[in-house]
Amino acid sequence: MKNFCAPDTTALEQAAIKKFKEYFYENFHGDIFTEYISDLISVWYCMVISIGFAFVVGIIYMVFLRFCAGVIIFLSIIAIIVVIAGGGCWIYFIGRE
Repeated sequence: MKNFCAPDTTALEQAAIKKFKEYFYENFHGDIFTEYISDLISVWYCMVISIGFAFVVGIIYMVFLRFCAGVIIFLSIIAIIVVIAGGGCWIYFIGRE
């Protein structure tokens, strides 16, 4: 480095590593972190089954939407019209009283 003054950072690096290790062992090496990991290890099979079930249900839902999307949209449009008309009638009768 010709034109720059670069300080020696080895002492800073060692202090940062030491501080990181202290922080890690105080906060993550204790009870909470090991509880989380042990919980994940003890229920891994349940998580795999849940993920598989969610995947299958998602595929079934997508197939259902593929074949019934037209009907769902048509019924949604009719439902919106009925709700708007019903709300209009309700407001009209409240206003007449």
